[in-house]
Amino acid sequence: MPVKRKSITNFGIKPVGKCSFQRESFWIYGATDILSGEFFYYDFDRMSKENFERYIKDLSENYSNSFNIILMDNAKIHNLDKNPDNIAFINLPSYSPELNPEERVWQHFKKDLGYGVLLLPFKQTTHKSIIYSYFSKILYLILKRIAVYDDIDELKDLIYNKILNTNKKILKSIVSYSYIVEAARALKLI
Repeated sequence: MPVKRKSITNFGIKPVGKCSFQRESFWIYGATDILSGEFFYYDFDRMSKENFERYIKDLSENYSNSFNIILMDNAKIHNLDKNPDNIAFINLPSYSPELNPEERVWQHFKKDLGYGVLLLPFKQTTHKSIIYSYFSKILYLILKRIAVYDDIDELKDLIYNKILNTNKKILKSIVSYSYIVEAARALKLI
């Protein structure tokens, strides 16, 4: 039986509750050489055309003695006003991340972070005990796969430590798709 209460608005008008979530994010732009496993990564506070152009400019300057080919998706921000002379871009078909070797690098880096990321203002042990006391064991087993971090800087540090401590041979094995290597050989780029 429904419980009758006094309403806070007139009949037929939905009450509006104010709520705001503070979300923090960052974007990592990255490129990995398919022959050596050498990598070049930068993080930015947001994904934008300006940040992408800055990343490409820095990549071009850091690898000015070589000709570089970059495979990338067709995101709107990936349209540059002026391409650097030492970089060529190959746009992959839309909705095909499986063709982009760098996507596999991100999968490799994210696999130990958990299925999701949760930033909370209290410690992980406290969070797990709260979850366990309020939810069933099944839900707890699902939620414990969510990685919990105190703040975004802790998450950034974890990701960058993982990037910097990954062996270049492992990165090379992740990004060296046979079709890319064969195409580079056919074009006499390697």
